[in-house]
Amino acid sequence: MSLSDSLPKPDDLAHTLPISTSTLAASFAIIWITLFYTKNPLQFYLKYITYALIVLTVSVFTVFLCLLRPCDARNVAVVAKVLSFFFKIFQIDIQLENSKYFQSKDPFILVCNHQSSLDFLTMMKVWPGGNCTPLAKKELLFSGPFGLAIWLCGITFIDRLNPQKARGTIEKLAKKINDENLRVWIYPEGTRSASTKLLPFKKGAFHLAIQAKIPIICVVTSSYSNFYHKKEKKFDFGGKVKVRVLPPFNTAGMTLDSVGQLTKHLQDLMQKEFDLLNREIGLDEKYYPKAVCDKEINEEKNEDVTRTFVQDLDLTQISDVTQMTSLINQTELTNQLQNDSNNNSVTEEETGKKADD
Repeated sequence: MSLSDSLPKPDDLAHTLPISTSTLAASFAIIWITLFYTKNPLQFYLKYITYALIVLTVSVFTVFLCLLRPCDARNVAVVAKVLSFFFKIFQIDIQLENSKYFQSKDPFILVCNHQSSLDFLTMMKVWPGGNCTPLAKKELLFSGPFGLAIWLCGITFIDRLNPQKARGTIEKLAKKINDENLRVWIYPEGTRSASTKLLPFKKGAFHLAIQAKIPIICVVTSSYSNFYHKKEKKFDFGGKVKVRVLPPFNTAGMTLDSVGQLTKHLQDLMQKEFDLLNREIGLDEKYYPKAVCDKEINEEKNEDVTRTFVQDLDLTQISDVTQMTSLINQTELTNQLQNDSNNNSVTEEETGKKADD
């Protein structure tokens, strides 16, 4: 037998090559899935890359899908269902409360707290449906297939670096809202923050609501930090998120002079709800600043009284800034009365002890 007979022939190599490629691909998939579902140093990166690949892949298909109905806000509802299906692999339990407030046929502004890029996952899960469009920063328009896809979905872009253009966008959108019966999703913080303290709200959303004379619906999402934390490189399974929709706040009768007060009032309202949701999901205390922890311990009883008082009110009936100011004053009065009651209880207890002595 000669040496040439023992060597593999070109035809044999051609037949074995596809098998080798298939085996390599299968091995890669097995390794990826194993590292994805088991606790290891690479899990955070693999899960985040998987999240990005899902968004990118769906974006490519969305581009072709939206060519049938380009720049139409109703396209987002279709995409939201597709993404929600694929996002199930992350096993995050998202609980939506009070979705009944989304059932209005009238336009409204939806404001939500902004934590991380994972907000896209919760947004798609709780999407209010209808003719709804997010207000996004202009930079996203240039983010490849994703930017093209969201443009074809009718997203409204705002130039945050140019105040004059931003005001022009708000004015045009205010007219478009009533003409097309739009709902607008806005993150009033303007940037992401994993802190338990909401960043100061920008006033654009509230300007828009007053100009368009439409209600504001606040949506509060609990912290992700128990299962997702970028600095800690943590992205665990079994995450729990509570999303609570608050009653619509009517802006009819308000003027642009009321924007500052309206912004502060709704931020305070959302901060209280954010704190409450974080306690309900059992957020680890290490994610609270120490000063905040001490303050929450001292004010927990007052918070519960205030929450009960506010929940009993119908915010849809607040039609002007005078009534809004009245609500704020009454809430503060309730807190003061509770503080006085607690102080009196302590004084009586101390007096009793002295008498016994």
